[in-house]
Amino acid sequence: MNARAIKDLCLRFVVLGALSAAALPLGAQSPDPRFNDARDTIRAIMEANKVPSISVAIARGDSILWEESFGYADMERGIRATPRTMYSLASISKPVTATALMVLVERGKVVLDQPANRYLGAAKLRAFEGLADSATVRRLLTHTAGLPLHYQFFYAGGSAVHSMDTAISRYGVLVYPPGEMYFYSNLGYGILDHIIARTSGMSYPEFLRREVLEPLGLSDMTVSDGSGLGDRAAIRYDNEGKPIPPYTFDHVGASGVYSSAHDLVRFGQWHLGVALPGAKDVLTRETRARMQSSDASSGEVGAARGWGWGIAEDDFGLRRISHGGGMPGVATVLALYPAESLSVVVLANAGGVQTARIAAAMAAAVAPRYAAERMARA
Repeated sequence: MNARAIKDLCLRFVVLGALSAAALPLGAQSPDPRFNDARDTIRAIMEANKVPSISVAIARGDSILWEESFGYADMERGIRATPRTMYSLASISKPVTATALMVLVERGKVVLDQPANRYLGAAKLRAFEGLADSATVRRLLTHTAGLPLHYQFFYAGGSAVHSMDTAISRYGVLVYPPGEMYFYSNLGYGILDHIIARTSGMSYPEFLRREVLEPLGLSDMTVSDGSGLGDRAAIRYDNEGKPIPPYTFDHVGASGVYSSAHDLVRFGQWHLGVALPGAKDVLTRETRARMQSSDASSGEVGAARGWGWGIAEDDFGLRRISHGGGMPGVATVLALYPAESLSVVVLANAGGVQTARIAAAMAAAVAPRYAAERMARA
């Protein structure tokens, strides 16, 4: 048996061992049988794809119905994942950043329909197509400002992270007329975190912590590159089961937030208007509801996008507000079902995991209408 085969066999034993000793939900005496199908789905996906760990949580109203973790946050050190393990969220960072921005909008510090350039420094957006001043803050929120796809990773031990001014000067070129096309852009949300920092006088991580996370009591959510979190963080692994070095971006507001499943499901419930125990609301319920409404005011786009959220009007008979995330060593989803007052979270520390499939099994366990429609369309 060669070295590669031995390593694959060892990894399989680690994953199978994790599955056989999966942690129970916090405070639970025994597994909730309603989620047996979801558990089976998780175990099958983990075994087939050698996923180091998956953590899930589902809440209705002010109650967490189920939270459980499977596998290892750190395979090398044998640290098991728990519902309080902090995972890289990838693009679920976007609704978090949108929340922080809306705090400044409610305070009158930022105006959504003003040009983004009004809030920038020396580096400004430039237009190859259309007018730069038509790239408003609102259009950055809805990916309709005319910016192209963008991602820039900076790995530990590699090149130094450049400033946001440098990123804007290099890549901040509108290649579509603002308001005429939906085009997903990480850079747009990097610019939003830059606007938050410049407008508030704090760094983006500091503003997020002081003005959003601490008031909401979300102590397991932060901006990080994966280092400095110690045993609390899930290591990101590649498809061969190798740990990926810590990395960050020039679009932190799009991709740089970490959270536990426990705190992310609470964040989701708060966005649905649920009062978190001991928390101080940082946005009105009206603003949170508006963030979940389709914004077609950006011209002829008509995309089902809220402010920081994607919107599906018919997910097996229910309206779904959601965002997913995926990048090296990360696969995540946060789905909200307002009609059921339901939030679903799936977090994995490997890429390419079928998180949407797991989330659907979780929703079907507690939403009869969803389950019936899912079965009818199968």
